[in-house]
Amino acid sequence: MMFEGRIGKEIMIEQGYVPPTCTMNDRVAGPTIHAEVSAGRSPCWGCNADRAVCKGQAKRESDANWTDRLKLLKRQAAVQRAALEQYTAAKAAGGEE
Repeated sequence: MMFEGRIGKEIMIEQGYVPPTCTMNDRVAGPTIHAEVSAGRSPCWGCNADRAVCKGQAKRESDANWTDRLKLLKRQAAVQRAALEQYTAAKAAGGEE
């Protein structure tokens, strides 16, 4: 994997995902940061480092907001699927676009 080791961490720092003062272990930092960013999360949210040292974003204390956001996204996806199905059915029946 291209994000392993110190080089992986440096890449993540250069891309601005974590500050240059990040204290996450070099061995796991690159893949961990990449995975968190790919999932739409800040890598700092789950990190237990001392923010006075690392200068990272605040640790997220609760998943309540993410649970609510996920529910909203699922509802929006269901609405979009239904609209797409209606559009597809109308088009197949010879309806106008």
